[in-house]
Amino acid sequence: MEINRNNIKSSSAIFKKLIPNDQIKDVLEVVNYAVTVANEYGNDKWGITLKSNYIRLNVGKIEVLTIYPSLLHLILDFKSITDESFSIKELNIFPGKNEFTEPIYKSVKNSIACNIEYKSVREYFPKIKESFRNLIINAAKTTIHNMTSNAHSPAAIKYCSYILDKPMPQPLYYQNENDQDTKLNINEGLREGEQNQILTNVHERNQIARKACIEYYGTNCFACGLNFEKFYGEIGINFIHVHHLEPLSENPKEHVVDPIKDLRPICPNCHAMIHRNKDRLLTIEELQLLIKQ
Repeated sequence: MEINRNNIKSSSAIFKKLIPNDQIKDVLEVVNYAVTVANEYGNDKWGITLKSNYIRLNVGKIEVLTIYPSLLHLILDFKSITDESFSIKELNIFPGKNEFTEPIYKSVKNSIACNIEYKSVREYFPKIKESFRNLIINAAKTTIHNMTSNAHSPAAIKYCSYILDKPMPQPLYYQNENDQDTKLNINEGLREGEQNQILTNVHERNQIARKACIEYYGTNCFACGLNFEKFYGEIGINFIHVHHLEPLSENPKEHVVDPIKDLRPICPNCHAMIHRNKDRLLTIEELQLLIKQ
């Protein structure tokens, strides 16, 4: 099977091949949890690799999660595993508590393996969630291999985000291959607000910042949750507005914008409602309350 790591349909075919439909959300919730923790503690230290017979999440040097045709393989932190979890046969933690003598990975002390069948993930993953988190935090302290970043599948993240209907981050090093001139380095800062005189002064919006916001939060409206691809199909893929929490008109000078702290994806309708009263813009939270009424 030919795999295109940048194509959502190609990525989804691998997930569907490996995971039964009735269990796919349970497994992807674990993936989302792992990616969220990895991104928090090392946003340039992780990547997802697609193969025809498995899907793997690497954090630093460690293969922390692997999706196989019948089970989920996880690496845990030995010291964080409870006695109860060791005794649960569905978790299949190995080696056992009394047999553990050295880590699975020498670069991360206390690393130990666990296999969970998909049918048991929803019930038993919470038992080892904290141990899994601690392992990922420690793995993020190790150096990422170039093969991980080179093989990362952005489409796999987008597919998971689509199925779970929630935003998921991409690693910091990720660069959309269709936008070779927009490589993002948030640490350098992204400037907005420079004025070009046409007939009136127009505040320039930094397109790199816009793309970085969408890569981080996804394309669901932050206020009402609308996803244009789900609602309209292919024509709605990647369509969304981006809202400045602080309007550019209130900060007219050129300034540094943080695409994660300062921007949010918003659908056109919600965006219009936020800006309808020119004297006082609604916050996203205020609009959410109106939507719930």
